[in-house]
Amino acid sequence: MRIKKILVTGANGTLGSAILELLKKKKINHAGVFSKKTDMTNLKKLDNLFKLKKPDYVIHCANRVFGIGGNNQKKFEMINENLIINSNLLKVCKKYKIKKILFIGSSAVYSDKFKKNIIEKNIFKFEPHKSEFYYGLSKRIMLHQLISLSCETKIKFCYVIMNNLYGIKDNFNVNTGHVIPSLIHKFYLAKENKSNVKLWGNPETKRTFLYTKDAAKILLKLLNKNISLINISGKQEITIKNLSEVISKIFKFKGKIKWERNKLKGVSQRNLNRDLQNKLGVKENYSLENGLKETISWFVKKYKTKTLRK
Repeated sequence: MRIKKILVTGANGTLGSAILELLKKKKINHAGVFSKKTDMTNLKKLDNLFKLKKPDYVIHCANRVFGIGGNNQKKFEMINENLIINSNLLKVCKKYKIKKILFIGSSAVYSDKFKKNIIEKNIFKFEPHKSEFYYGLSKRIMLHQLISLSCETKIKFCYVIMNNLYGIKDNFNVNTGHVIPSLIHKFYLAKENKSNVKLWGNPETKRTFLYTKDAAKILLKLLNKNISLINISGKQEITIKNLSEVISKIFKFKGKIKWERNKLKGVSQRNLNRDLQNKLGVKENYSLENGLKETISWFVKKYKTKTLRK
């Protein structure tokens, strides 16, 4: 497959930026859609960008996400803005006859009735968990959009069900960030203030995490594969309690960890089947601890700058 140019949406985010860095390293022609420059809810601006950049492949990482804390407060914004972004993107992809779209979905599409070894065919079974219902629903709708677009055109797609990413340039807001960046921010503040750290939910909740640099390698591999639906996940499953202890150790935090169990509760476990991923033959270079060390080091250096999303 000969790739002329890859366009990456959400290029200023944690995954999009990691993909751009890898494309630069491999000297693959590419362009990024940066939220500060191009509002993807504006169809005209997005159309102009495609007309200018002339991509033939798109990796769609952009989305509106608020984390477990913000999901409950921003229900309308969650589903409405994501549907507008996704619909606008597919309109211009159709207009400019893009060859293939690699769409980054989320394991939030799965119902919490499934806990272990979740297979791709269960994507539409039962409703997404209430803590991320509208986000998961928007991701399900996107798959229907891709399927219908593929039926009408020659545009190919790969829908990636991504499970718990983390890395540099993430959203570290303690209320709207995902679990790892919000934990990092909380431990940083607690250490600076010499106070205890308060964490939400059940400490025995289990998750698997994948560092964005490893995820970027896997995604580039998928551009050359004839796969329309695939789970992508880290191998190591860990409780949030153990995760917080790893982060505490890296920070050399001396305070106590206190759990607010009744505040917000997410899915207790979400372990994805990795059979298709394993066939790709792409191994993770980063252990969870090494990925966390690199992410925390970046966060501490950038914390006081205006460019860091706090």
